[in-house]
Amino acid sequence: MKRIPRISGAIAIACMGAIASAAGVQPIKSESGAARAVLSSTFLQYEARQYDHQFAFTSRDTIDRALRQINAVTTYAALAASPGGVTVNCQESGTLTARVTNPLLRNIHLEWRRCTRDLSDLHITLDGAGDVTLISATLTPAFVASIRFGDRSRDLVETMRPGPTQLPDFGGDTVYRNLRLTGVLPMSRPEELSQFTGRYSAEVTGYFRFVQHIPDFSTQDGLFYDHDHTLSTDGALISGEFTNVGFTYNQDFRLVLGTIAETYIVPATPSNPTSFTYSKSVRGTDLRIQSGFNNDLVRYEQSLDGRADVDFNQWWAFNCPAPESWVFRTKSTMAYPATAWNGTFSTGELNINGNTTAKFSSTGTEPQVDLVGHIATEVGGVGNFGYDYAGFAIFSSPELYTAAICTP
Repeated sequence: MKRIPRISGAIAIACMGAIASAAGVQPIKSESGAARAVLSSTFLQYEARQYDHQFAFTSRDTIDRALRQINAVTTYAALAASPGGVTVNCQESGTLTARVTNPLLRNIHLEWRRCTRDLSDLHITLDGAGDVTLISATLTPAFVASIRFGDRSRDLVETMRPGPTQLPDFGGDTVYRNLRLTGVLPMSRPEELSQFTGRYSAEVTGYFRFVQHIPDFSTQDGLFYDHDHTLSTDGALISGEFTNVGFTYNQDFRLVLGTIAETYIVPATPSNPTSFTYSKSVRGTDLRIQSGFNNDLVRYEQSLDGRADVDFNQWWAFNCPAPESWVFRTKSTMAYPATAWNGTFSTGELNINGNTTAKFSSTGTEPQVDLVGHIATEVGGVGNFGYDYAGFAIFSSPELYTAAICTP
């Protein structure tokens, strides 16, 4: 439990040090650099959603479902008094066993054995081990201090198998978790399909690997091929909170300190005979990324602040020789109306590395008819540059992407 104050202190120190870290970032010196920085601002929105969901949400979701199952048949006191633990049957098949392994720390060890549930004809099976450290002696905790999946010899494996009512081209997926979250993790939510309420702060170590089983659509050979993704970190500090009032919601995610990397192994298929691997990474220093919907203004909103040291060169084919550092400051919220379902910003202003400003606007109203997004960048000491886009989000701009590529 002493680790929690240390993590909270580290998060506070990292937040206070963000301004100092920005001082070491160089001004942008070219149109190409500015274009990559603007594109990175959008890529980071997608990264934040992935980090929050796969590390923070799904981990708590798995533990919450397990504690609900155990709480339906016993209490924490009775569980702690049972040396062999308590075993319950899962919804479709298999079992879940819970056992208190350290009463002083209130650590519960969980063992899923082919524990299967049905979700709209998706059959989800868990197999493996996990641990949760409670802050209070209850199976309905408001917070937990630690979540651990897998161990040195095995992962917690989750398979999703589609039933007969699902699309025939969907082969399901397999998730492998071997990670630990330690910190303050809120566990309250109205029901199993809801978001958790309250801000979490945690150190994450380990990996979340998900393998998508996808057909080769070009050949239609009836086979499924494994598209293998792995998110990993050696101790990133993350924080986040989802808030919802009526139809207004906001997702606030922070990569306070540390690096998160992803690899993607593309399989060999009849239409793609050679397998290859992509990689990317993000190191944050009080990097705060927000996105949501403002019901009063009937628009989607985004903002981005803090430092990101990114390596998107291979993943997005920028062909640059080294990672780059961006310090973002949202001067005016980037937003697009609800009718612009393709994410075309109608307003917003973003400062990057002190000397570069990107302003967003649009003309027209109907996506794929007359709606066109405009990006105006002003790079101090270099010049002014403009780009248009009519597709999905700003990375659909061929002019912007072409400008972003490094030349030998």
